[in-house]
Amino acid sequence: GTPNSSLLRLLPSEHLVIVLPARGKCNLEDRFVPINFVDQGTIHEPGCYVNNVIAEVAKIGTEEVVHCFDGTSFKRLVVQLKDAASVLTPLVLWDSYIGFVRLFQEGDVLYLEKPYAKPSANGSFCLEYGPGTVIYMKPFQPEHEMVCTQQSHKAVSVPVTLDGKLDFSTYLYQLHIQEVVPNLINVTLMSFCTCISEREFFSTGGGGCSSERFTLKLADSSTSINVVVEDPTHKVFKTLHANQCLVLEGLSTCAGDDGCTMMSCNIGTGGRVCNASCLPGRLLTPYVCDHKTLAEARISSDDLEFTTVATLVSWDTTSSPVQLHHSLCGHTGRKAGNMMTCEHCCTTEHVFLDQFQGTAASRDADSSMCADSDTDTGWVWMFSLVAIIEDKSEERLKMSFTSIAATSLLGCLPNYFADLCSDERVGILESTIGKDLLLCVSKMAGGFQVNLACIKP
Repeated sequence: GTPNSSLLRLLPSEHLVIVLPARGKCNLEDRFVPINFVDQGTIHEPGCYVNNVIAEVAKIGTEEVVHCFDGTSFKRLVVQLKDAASVLTPLVLWDSYIGFVRLFQEGDVLYLEKPYAKPSANGSFCLEYGPGTVIYMKPFQPEHEMVCTQQSHKAVSVPVTLDGKLDFSTYLYQLHIQEVVPNLINVTLMSFCTCISEREFFSTGGGGCSSERFTLKLADSSTSINVVVEDPTHKVFKTLHANQCLVLEGLSTCAGDDGCTMMSCNIGTGGRVCNASCLPGRLLTPYVCDHKTLAEARISSDDLEFTTVATLVSWDTTSSPVQLHHSLCGHTGRKAGNMMTCEHCCTTEHVFLDQFQGTAASRDADSSMCADSDTDTGWVWMFSLVAIIEDKSEERLKMSFTSIAATSLLGCLPNYFADLCSDERVGILESTIGKDLLLCVSKMAGGFQVNLACIKP
């Protein structure tokens, strides 16, 4: 303040939002009126400071740079304000005033003292923060709704968002698929994936294939559900196989046209897919490893996945240990010259000769050796190994290894393995024969699938 004034003075670089009590009414509110963006009754004329108004923060945009004809540039961020009739108008923050968005969030109610009204190009107006503007804020206090847990049958309180959805980010119990209903957000689900669809590539506005979409069919003891996954990172699909345990976070649900619940997971907006069957530390963590004998696992109808300790007896060498797979659908292909044709979707694509002949270039390349490696729309080397496994009870089972499990056990990437000569390949495979292994195995209709493998310490 100044010696002759009790008023608070702030430097232009400082940002201040005065927080009002979240509950109840304070005397300050009598000086403000709810803004009406339809008839603009509180706006006398654009291009001036206006009356004190109340509005709700509907959406906070992202910072952008505006270039002027004279060569100057400015930073701008738009906050959409909503009136009582849910009509939106922008509050435009420029340059240093953009820092205000760190002080409030969507759902908060802003009390704007002397905002500046400026004409817009479409004939309406926008509000701006001016030198005489002061912002008061009443924090958003979400309503809560009680939901009943299936396990303990206790009522749990979860917040309700502004658009009426239940926010399960604070829900601490395991959710079963039959408990999933429409209008949920931030759902975490742990379940087995029984089927994975092919990938669909699409553009998100920037041109080219910048994102991908595929569907996971999840099932537990109660029922099953399809989850649509959108992944702009192109990293999730290649880590998944059917008959594996997945943990999905940040899920949202809605009602489909047929009345069924639809579930989606967007990796680009906070969603996450974790393959619990391939977690490296799982086999060495006693609290999550209840090792079963192969005989117990073979006759059990309850366990879709189990861990065991067994010895690798032999590898099945009747087929090639590595094969080129179509990364779009995951199936193998037929080679004709420099062309590969997928046996499943009949897609034919040109591939480089280095993919079939070992070269230094192929060693340095990513395992997705294709022309368009950003989206993996070509062909990838993958292990295709089957082994005979025996445990101490002398029970023997034939098991197929996923490419990830084979990579972790052999300590060699499939594209590196494909680059080796026959004797070098045999040497790597024989180095694991007779070793005691820790295995994480899924039971399938046609046999057993090893999801994770390591040599027992």
